[in-house]
This record gives sequence, structure tokens and C-alpha cells, in this order.
Amino acid sequence: MYKKVFFALAICSTPVLATSSVKDQISCPSCIRSKPSDQEVIAMVFASHAIPLSIHPSCKSVGTSEEDKNLGQYIAGLMAYMNEDMNNRLTVNVQDMPEKEKWLARFMLSQEKDETVWRYGLEFSISKKTGLLDKQSYRCIGA
Repeated sequence: MYKKVFFALAICSTPVLATSSVKDQISCPSCIRSKPSDQEVIAMVFASHAIPLSIHPSCKSVGTSEEDKNLGQYIAGLMAYMNEDMNNRLTVNVQDMPEKEKWLARFMLSQEKDETVWRYGLEFSISKKTGLLDKQSYRCIGA
């Protein structure tokens, strides 16, 4: 398991996919020209690890531990609950929001067995003009 997760992190942290600049902006340069790929969305989620859970009311108390303070700890906690006995999934969905000139990205982790046990994740928007992730658009979603 460790090697698989490490490999995914190594691929998704490639600067071309999602970069963080001096101004602490998360950028996806190719998102200006086209719809973000699943890999680019996942890279943007990883690049968002230090964003505090206080970014939006929907993220308040969503962590798996009372000590969870940022999006990275929230996502890591969800991933830690995934086990081999269940059907674990990572789902990425990107919707076009032409009226706002944005992409709406959704990153979901879920665990299922017969009935859905849980499905949680993040939603955020990416500017089509600049390729920048709008940090004020973060929402912690799921049930």
C-alpha cells in the first residue's frame, strides 16, 4: 500500500499539472485551454494540502480526528479509513460552468460494500481565463 500511494503522489506532484507560486496560488496552466484531466484535479487537491479547514463552513469539523486542521489531514484521514475488505473508490468529475468561465472540479473518496458506507471529498472551481484554483470556492462535500 505504501508504495502505491507514494507512486501516485510522485506522479501527481509534477509541476506541469499543478503548481504553487510565491503568491500561494495553485495553478493548472493547461486548464486555460481545455477541461482539466483527472490527474490535474488530483494534483490540485494534493497542492491544496495546507489550506485550513476554516476556509469554508462546510469544512468545519469534517476531519476524522479532532486534530485535523487542514485539507491534507482531512483527505489523509479519509484515505486511512480505506481498507481491502471494502470497495474503495476515488472519483473525479469536472463540469463546465460557461456562464462563470470556470470549471467546477469534484474529488471524491468513497467506501462501499452492498450499500454505500461513505462518500466524502472536495469541490472547487478553476478559472478558465487564468488556470488558477479559486481558494474561496473550496467546499467539503459528502454523506
